[in-house]
Amino acid sequence: MKHLVFGLAMLAMLVTAACDSGQDGNILNVGVVVPSSGTLEDVGTGMLRGMELARDEVNDSKRLGDTRLAFITVDSKSTTEGTAAAFNKLINEDRVSV
Repeated sequence: MKHLVFGLAMLAMLVTAACDSGQDGNILNVGVVVPSSGTLEDVGTGMLRGMELARDEVNDSKRLGDTRLAFITVDSKSTTEGTAAAFNKLINEDRVSV
């Protein structure tokens, strides 16, 4: 189960990612769109917790060398319109590549 959660989290994170140089080495900013409000808020909370657990595991393991994962999280508001707006924000404002 742990590997399934890790794999799903990594798959979700690979949807949107961009590299930046940080003070402590490279930071891989990962765009994360989850329902943090609305009817799917409880599901989104669990999704985000799982992704944060996977991120922390990767960062602690040094699997990416000096590169660390960081999240840019945007609320989808549990709607298709909110999801589209969230991805547009990540792409156009936060400059996270898709």
